Amino acid sequence: MKVIAAGYDWYYCNEQKVYHPHNETAYLLYVFNTPAKIQMRGKTHLVDYGNDLLMPYGEAHEINYIADYFKLDWIEFQMDNTDLQLLKALAIPFGQIITIRHPNMLPGVVLACCFINDLDDGIHKQTLHQLLTSVFYTIHALSEESGSSTSFRKKHPEIIELRRKLYEEPQLDWNISMMCEFTNYSQSNLQRLYKQFYDVTCKEDIIISRILLAKNLLCSTNLSVSEIAFHCGFHSYEHFFRTFRKQAGCTPKEFRNIRY
Repeated sequence: MKVIAAGYDWYYCNEQKVYHPHNETAYLLYVFNTPAKIQMRGKTHLVDYGNDLLMPYGEAHEINYIADYFKLDWIEFQMDNTDLQLLKALAIPFGQIITIRHPNMLPGVVLACCFINDLDDGIHKQTLHQLLTSVFYTIHALSEESGSSTSFRKKHPEIIELRRKLYEEPQLDWNISMMCEFTNYSQSNLQRLYKQFYDVTCKEDIIISRILLAKNLLCSTNLSVSEIAFHCGFHSYEHFFRTFRKQAGCTPKEFRNIRY
């Protein structure tokens, strides 16, 4: 596998979209961090947070937003026959939406690919190959089509729907009681199962979803930081400021300036 280019934390808004015509000569892996819609093979498909998509070269497709924006990570790369056999062995399909259980794991690997690829000194090709290979092994291991994942989805669809709702509307006044009411689970069962399947607690995931929305608003709107704090479900600017800096490693204003 040879990495050609990679992008981390890319935001699209104000009618921006991803478009690749038939004359593309590389494979593309998309890691979706927000809901979006993709048009391919004459059909429109909805994708969600935690979805991945591997596109073969020569396949025209277009990605657009459902609401006001979308965000994704991506890797453009080339493969030989041996690499294709690996994907076949891992049962990773082309042109099909894949859902993984722990979507926060892949962006870090994509970010590493971006940094190493930008070095452009020719001595890190093997490192990039190993990183990209690890991405596909991770997708295989965490795919919700695996046996344990399929069993969980069948037994606990309420928890799957809860997380979807959480990332669609993070600004709601989410708390454990509200989540228990949504799923009809006891607090102990909900917290145990949520942590078991998503490797993050309910409370931690509320914060993650709100900070993700805040990043989107910082990059796609002219709202003040105080207004964004309110739109993301924080009851005070101070709480939002501390939480954002802890999660993102910088202040909201610094993040907005960096992105622009």
